[in-house]
Amino acid sequence: MFGIDNISVSLSYNLFFLIIGIIILLAYSFYSYKYTIPNISKSLKIFLFLLRALALVLIFFLIFEPLFSIKFKNEIKPVNLIFVDNSNSIVYKDSAKTSDKVKDFISSIESGFNGSTKLYSFGKEVKLNEVKNLNFNEHVTNLNDVIQNIKNQNTNISSITIISDGIITDGINPINSLDKLDAPIYTIPLGDSSTHKDVFIEKLNTNEYLYTGKKSNIEVVINNNKLQNQPVTISFYDDLSLVSSQNITLSQSGIDKVSFEYLPKFAGERKLSFSLSKLKEDKNLFNNKLISYVKVLDSKLKVLVLSASASPDVSFIVNSLKLDSNFDTKLVQQISENEFLGGNNVYKSIDSCNIIFLVGFPSRVTSKELITKVSSAIEKGKPLFIILSDGVDFGKLKLLENNLPFIIKKETTGKLLVQPNIINQNSPLLANNSTKPIEIWNNLPPVYRTASELISKPESEIIAKSKVQNIPSEIPLILSRTVGKNRSIAILSGDIWKWKLQISDKTCELFDRFFSSSVKWLNVQYDQKQLNVKTIKKIFALGETVEFIGSAYDNAFNPIEDAEIEIKVKSDKNNYQVLMQSVGNGLYEAELQTNSAGNYMFEAFGKINNLSIGKDNGRFSVGELNIEKINLQQNTNLLLSYAGLTNGKMITINNSRELINIVNGKYNKVKKYLYTSDEIKLWSEEIILIFIILIFTIEWFFRKKAGLL
Repeated sequence: MFGIDNISVSLSYNLFFLIIGIIILLAYSFYSYKYTIPNISKSLKIFLFLLRALALVLIFFLIFEPLFSIKFKNEIKPVNLIFVDNSNSIVYKDSAKTSDKVKDFISSIESGFNGSTKLYSFGKEVKLNEVKNLNFNEHVTNLNDVIQNIKNQNTNISSITIISDGIITDGINPINSLDKLDAPIYTIPLGDSSTHKDVFIEKLNTNEYLYTGKKSNIEVVINNNKLQNQPVTISFYDDLSLVSSQNITLSQSGIDKVSFEYLPKFAGERKLSFSLSKLKEDKNLFNNKLISYVKVLDSKLKVLVLSASASPDVSFIVNSLKLDSNFDTKLVQQISENEFLGGNNVYKSIDSCNIIFLVGFPSRVTSKELITKVSSAIEKGKPLFIILSDGVDFGKLKLLENNLPFIIKKETTGKLLVQPNIINQNSPLLANNSTKPIEIWNNLPPVYRTASELISKPESEIIAKSKVQNIPSEIPLILSRTVGKNRSIAILSGDIWKWKLQISDKTCELFDRFFSSSVKWLNVQYDQKQLNVKTIKKIFALGETVEFIGSAYDNAFNPIEDAEIEIKVKSDKNNYQVLMQSVGNGLYEAELQTNSAGNYMFEAFGKINNLSIGKDNGRFSVGELNIEKINLQQNTNLLLSYAGLTNGKMITINNSRELINIVNGKYNKVKKYLYTSDEIKLWSEEIILIFIILIFTIEWFFRKKAGLL
């Protein structure tokens, strides 16, 4: 239904002045024709009065810039949306029978629903489809794309029907965004609703980063349904090499946790896989294996602590770093301009270290040459941790300012007594073994901070601000910064040794863990390259498109939009070459289609104007795990929650008539209108100007004809 909803006129100036002006113009027009020479008939006077009054009022009205608005209302007819899960887990047990049953159900509700209906299939992505084209061969199930598709539809949605087993194998669970939908969701559960005997590896628990030469603990969580007291062997592989195996008896509780000790020998990306031995009664063997890729970093990071003078801060920081066996910590302390404790060849120490700590550095005796050497090392990518302990010469510190996470805006000699006020509670640097880690930080003893005005750079992250006399302020205290290939952390105070000695919880390892976490965070440099290429995930189903994403930068880490990036992919059986395409702002993407299962390695090479910008590499697996078959039992809890949160209902596939009756009962109650408006600026309309000129012309004609002056 289409029609006019509203008509209005608006003015740029006060209506009161318009009314006063019109009254004055009417009075003037009346007076102009009250007495005429020669005298004319009363009817002609009235006619000429009306013409002049109309012309003058129109001119005055246009001065007020009138805007004529017409609002139209168009009713949008309701539409019913149907989304059917096209993944192969739907038809795993009885493909032909289940496929026909789903298609018959869709045909039934399509013909039974009032109004128009749109049918979509979904797997990796959502597609507008027809019943005859459903083939149930998608390798993943992404329900988040379904909800996003619904949100993006500019139409009047009467109902949403989702036909699925509710098993999400790609993307996130969109349950938190369902409350923003205006239509009910009716869910139709598919798949296996019975509970079969099954044992499977649910997940792995391990550190994000592992180190060569250091033992790490990996916990494997094993679940079982109705297979308690059964013996099973779990084997741990590093790539293709067997690391160890353990024999366990499945517990009565249904959950077993098995720990493996792992000693990485090589740095880089490692493929770890865990597999369970077969049990005769296990109805699903596809979920007996789990693969994970971990990043192994080189151990024995060389950490250089460079100090301009002896202080408790230096001693406590060095001792804390030495507690971690992964760090090779060296202290070089300046005694005079050219003399150092811990080795006079400080320049060689700067070149050979992985991370630089500056504690109370530089001082007034520090040479400009040494500062330049430190600055050059940082600019080349060496991570920096700086603590502004006593003795720092801010004039010389300005020589390092380009590499610091803060700006020295104004230098003063005073000091402030401050405590941390944590701003970023999710910072990985703050973790400790307290039950309330942030509360411990916020209650640390006061330390002295320089009163100089130091402000955070725009790209820096403020981890903690300062509390002065227990009152929060905007003064930064702990900062971190990542710019291109450079990472840095700054503590804008001294006397931080008190944080270890005077902490309220004596069992808390806050101080030591902070510096250990900081070194590990600073050392994460594998993504700080001019060329970065990776796959969107590590494990792909057989037949699934392998997607690569990448980024390219010049020497100053500005995005490059016209780089040539070639990816060479190889497995035991096949070799491939693909070229990445630019998508703007230094970002690139590529796709690879392969039907061969196995382990794959790739190398990416980038160049611009025939000059290399670097290379990158990685690994992924295809077809080793069919994620659609890891879990074959329908997730009724998820489908029930989708329906409940949107005032819908979960209905079995055998009750198409119930669904049709519910949807049709609400169809005509769903009203949605599309409002459009048209605005006319009357003061700029030529036809009104022509009309005013015409009125004055008619008045002039009759005046001349009557012989008026």
